[in-house]
Amino acid sequence: EEALWVRERTQNTGVGMGVALPHATLAEAEETVLGVFTTRAPIDYAALDEEPVDVFVVTVGPPSERQAHLLLIATISRLILKAGLLPKLRTATDAAAMLQALEASLRQTESPE
Repeated sequence: EEALWVRERTQNTGVGMGVALPHATLAEAEETVLGVFTTRAPIDYAALDEEPVDVFVVTVGPPSERQAHLLLIATISRLILKAGLLPKLRTATDAAAMLQALEASLRQTESPE
């Protein structure tokens, strides 16, 4: 938790559209992990577009897996911009529905156009 707050104090990770992409690098982490969370009500997060944030995409990993972190963020960004992921996440009522939203959006971006 402290590593995430250190990162936020360095640079706000609210990127706009109600999304924040917090991340932390931990030497003791064995692998990079991804967490996707929504809030019941948007939070004033001082995001770039000044919109409140209700979707958090969090990565935590060791310094040796920076490439994995960047790939996860790039993939999530693609799903948000090209596959309409945000509305799906916002209407999900539990973790299973959020996972289904991610998987459906991923399939959508992998389909030939």
